[in-house]
Amino acid sequence: WVTAVEFSADGVLLATGDRNGGLFAWEAHTGREFFALRGHTAMIADLSWRDDSNLLASASDDGTVKLWEMENGTAAKSWAAHP
Repeated sequence: WVTAVEFSADGVLLATGDRNGGLFAWEAHTGREFFALRGHTAMIADLSWRDDSNLLASASDDGTVKLWEMENGTAAKSWAAHP
């Protein structure tokens, strides 16, 4: 099940999160996978893009918030949050 969906501010990418912790960035125009962002272990609760579309924030039921770099698809930062 997809639990979170968010277009980047520039409309180039679409981020989706699912109930198993899967997080993906897709090319909005073609539907091709841009990045599989691996790191969460539980449902993705929310997504948000930075205004320049270069960072994606994801919040998960695993108790973490992560920032993802769209230049190379790696986690830039991670915080422990309340469950």
